[in-house]
Amino acid sequence: MKKKIVAYLLCMAMGASLMPMPVTQAADHDAVVYEEPTTEEQDSYVQVEGLKAFADCGNGTNTPNEIVDGDKSTYWHSAWEGERQPEKQEAYTEMSKNNNIILKLAQMSAVKKIVYLSNGENSNGTISKCNLYIKKKQDNTEKFEQVGNEPYRLEFNQNGAAEIDFETAFENVAEIKIEVLNTNGDPSNTFISGKELSVFQDEEQTEAIKIMANAECSSQKDQGIAKLVDGKEETVYHSTWGDDSGPTLEDGEEFEGKKITEIIRPETTTKPSELIKKNKIYILLPKEENVARLVYTSRQKEKDGNNDGVSNGRITGVNIYVSKEEKLTYSEVENWTKASEETVRWADREEEQIFDFKPEQEGVRWICLEVKHSAGSDKFINAAEIAVEVKKTELQKALEELQNLLNDENYKNAYDNPFDYTKESWREFQDAYNKAEAILKKENLSEQDIPDIRSAKTNLITAKDNLIGIVEKPTLNLAKPEVGKKFPKAAFENTENTDFSKIMDIETVWKDSDLNDVTNETIQDYKDYTAEITLKIKDEAKKIFKSADVDLKIGGVSESITGTLYDNQKTLKLNYSFSQGENDHKNAEKDLVEIKNQISTISEKDKDGHYKYAPSQWKSFSEAKKTVENINSANTDTDTIKVAVNNLKKAKDELDEHELTFVEKKDADCSSKANGKEAYYECCCEKKEYYYYDEEAKGLCLIEESIEDWGVINYDDNHEYNYSKLDYQWAYTTDDIVASDENVDIQWNPIDKDTEWTLDFAQKVTAVRCIIEVKCTKCGEKKEKEKIITKKAVEIQQPTCTAKGSYTYEVTLGDYSKDENGENETSTIKIPIQMIEHNLVKTEEIAATCEKDGNDAYYTCKNENCGKYFSDAEGKHEIEKDSWVRKATGHQIVEEVKKQPTKKAEGQLVRHCKNCDYVKETLALPKKEITIYVGAKAKEVPKVASTYNTSDYRIAYAKAKNVKTYGKYFNLKNANKTGNLKVTIKANSKKLSQVKLKTVPLKVTVAGKEYKTNVKVKIKAPKITISKESVEFGGIKGTRYHLKYNVKGATRVKIRVRKASSLDKKFDRDMSKPKSDASKCYITVRESDLKRYGNKLTFEIVAYYGKNISEKYVKTVK
Repeated sequence: MKKKIVAYLLCMAMGASLMPMPVTQAADHDAVVYEEPTTEEQDSYVQVEGLKAFADCGNGTNTPNEIVDGDKSTYWHSAWEGERQPEKQEAYTEMSKNNNIILKLAQMSAVKKIVYLSNGENSNGTISKCNLYIKKKQDNTEKFEQVGNEPYRLEFNQNGAAEIDFETAFENVAEIKIEVLNTNGDPSNTFISGKELSVFQDEEQTEAIKIMANAECSSQKDQGIAKLVDGKEETVYHSTWGDDSGPTLEDGEEFEGKKITEIIRPETTTKPSELIKKNKIYILLPKEENVARLVYTSRQKEKDGNNDGVSNGRITGVNIYVSKEEKLTYSEVENWTKASEETVRWADREEEQIFDFKPEQEGVRWICLEVKHSAGSDKFINAAEIAVEVKKTELQKALEELQNLLNDENYKNAYDNPFDYTKESWREFQDAYNKAEAILKKENLSEQDIPDIRSAKTNLITAKDNLIGIVEKPTLNLAKPEVGKKFPKAAFENTENTDFSKIMDIETVWKDSDLNDVTNETIQDYKDYTAEITLKIKDEAKKIFKSADVDLKIGGVSESITGTLYDNQKTLKLNYSFSQGENDHKNAEKDLVEIKNQISTISEKDKDGHYKYAPSQWKSFSEAKKTVENINSANTDTDTIKVAVNNLKKAKDELDEHELTFVEKKDADCSSKANGKEAYYECCCEKKEYYYYDEEAKGLCLIEESIEDWGVINYDDNHEYNYSKLDYQWAYTTDDIVASDENVDIQWNPIDKDTEWTLDFAQKVTAVRCIIEVKCTKCGEKKEKEKIITKKAVEIQQPTCTAKGSYTYEVTLGDYSKDENGENETSTIKIPIQMIEHNLVKTEEIAATCEKDGNDAYYTCKNENCGKYFSDAEGKHEIEKDSWVRKATGHQIVEEVKKQPTKKAEGQLVRHCKNCDYVKETLALPKKEITIYVGAKAKEVPKVASTYNTSDYRIAYAKAKNVKTYGKYFNLKNANKTGNLKVTIKANSKKLSQVKLKTVPLKVTVAGKEYKTNVKVKIKAPKITISKESVEFGGIKGTRYHLKYNVKGATRVKIRVRKASSLDKKFDRDMSKPKSDASKCYITVRESDLKRYGNKLTFEIVAYYGKNISEKYVKTVK
């Protein structure tokens, strides 16, 4: 794992490259492509810290500081346009073979100028670009030396001549080589031609140096290379232009001692585009290092940003150089060594690209990256990070291996979750973990500490491997068993974080009621089974069960089951019973046999032929009996058997309850005053039903009338009546009656000794009837003798509300009854008339109040000569005058919380009368949260409650020890006199940064009850001024935002722009001091970037006072 570094960067922009070294042109076919190294290789390196970076081109986004800041989310991008943008050479075609002309001077001489006379500037074969080389010895012991770093481009005058004039003459030149790169014509770059080529010692063209020429390619016949240096403008040189047939070849030519005997034409190569200037990145190492690896990371995609063109400028081809020189700036470095034999090719992707120095470069101070190719047509350069790595020491490897263990999420999670393991195993792991941390915290570790480090690592790994985990309550799924199917097996229901099948095995064994293993058999009906489920934790899982509890889902319905733990809590066994009522079915079959035995002797008639049971019950019994007799218990379900047996039992019980008794016929006997009776059957049931035998129906029929009335044989003869002793039966009617016609259907109501009428009712009576009865002297039976009706009372006494009245009726008997005077006797009846009702007027109840008397409801009779008082509407309960008065109750004061306090609002405690709306006083309950700002004026300091009364309120710290904790900046002095809370520290005071403001817990006693309130001591948001102006740099428009502030007392400020994390470094570097610096406190945003933010920026600013943070100031600038 690489170690993050923080580096400091300086940016220097140069107009042109100052590197005094040749630029290698790397073509695609000869470039070296470096692949990502293996993990093992990465683990053997450590990153160099404290790098500085420079670039010789202008900056488009950020500065080269971002290349070595250890943050891949920030990046540097070369200038987008303008003179300081990297310069590119477009793709082009050049001659690459058989394209050399060697000029040999007759004697070594100074060379100042070369003049080339063409066949015409645009003629076939006219040289337009070439490289020049010189040699100072005419043998093969010395190599040609290039003249200048760049090819020469020839410019022709109107005569078709071009000059190459050297700034300083080259001394003692023996040979000159012209490497022809491009020629004109159609087709171009195909031939080489010319009229004359001359070499001069000085500016004066009086006399050319005598030279000989040889060409690497073959010449057209009669136009050989010698014609180019014969001093005659009329002769022409031209390379072979014809085809391979015919006499086209000039005879006798040779090159470098080898004769030309066949057609040899110049060959070309197409050169790709590449960066040639302002294309270098320089890395300054903090000290000499033996460099082993260079890691390049390109600009990364932003999660929420516009990633169009993110790959533009990604380095794909680079030459890498190193220098050991101790120089302060790269422009001072003179000697560079190329570390890459050829141009290094990197892949066009976001992942890290790596170059390994082979061998390691020792004592390196400077590294140069000469960018030759970049994604997006070789136009830009970007870099998010460039890291330099050296080989790690054994101590570094040992420390990193130990640190990697501590950083490993598995180890962290184990350390942070002690309850996931057994106490003993976790404590051993905790001890090993803490010892490993302690070693890493030691200072001045050396190679001698390596054994201890590796021992700590081994102990930590062993302790981790020895951790015994705890398995929480597992959940099992078991399909609901179905008759006729195989027995289901329990399976784990895995959670989001746990796959139980990986840590334990599960086995399901089914047994029947006889404990036989039936796991592989089919489920039968009416059988009970038990599933024995065994959970066994695998040895490699290194876990135990926390408890014997399991959630078992049967057909999706969850049920908590507690099993039994074995094998040191590694095995958990539990049982699930699947009952189909096996015992119940067996019991039902037993009941079936028993009931059949019980009814086998029951018959409908007794031995005398008399019926024994009621017909309805016998029918029900017979049907239930037939149903039972038809049952085959082997294929009949339990409920059906139970229902049939229960129905038969019920029918049998009802049969017993309706057993009949035969009653013989009884003849009538007048002398004994007894009627006779027909023969019948009497049922023993509670209803006392009776039956008779119907000859036509040939069976029993229910006697529906009263048994007393049925089958009676009357004895209505020879009665003897006594007319001297009569009985009178009086009755009245309120029906309309016209005459005393006995056939008229009139409702008569008896008058007995307790009869009493109301006056209204007496007036509604239309007639009174008297029935005269005589009694048989033998049996005492009465017989009606006469019925007399009268319609009018003979005497009326009116009732009052204090005394009853009466109505008297009289009838005259028939001739069968005479008095002593021979007159027919009369009979009278006097009917009492109830007292009339009191004329009661109600006085409504008035409840007594706290301040006024009230009264119960009462009634006063308004009838004349009455005036009595009653407590009831019926006038039954007479009361004394003024007994209804109820005295005033007086106020009963109670305390009630009408509104509970919240964080934002006070509550209310009201002292009021519980019986009326009288409010004695209202007390405020303190808010649960009160905010006080540091530095606020006294009038802005809130009271604990809006009303304050020293007899009902008391303010104190929640705990007495809080005085010491919060007394540095807060006190309650005078709080119980004024109710005001006070902050004792000022906003611009240095003391504010020396304390840690906390929430002050208070208790406020209101009316004897304590209420908790938290006083939050806050710092108001800092004041800041933000202005903006439009700017333009290199044709790129943007907006500059100036920030002005002075936060007194603060230790630093933190400024952010929402959704623009790339600005965080700028803010933290230039705008973290409490007072703004106009030369640094600004940001510049390109117009294109501003559009991505909706043409507005939202600034967020907080101030830090030591460990204290102010409220956030937020401002959106459009």
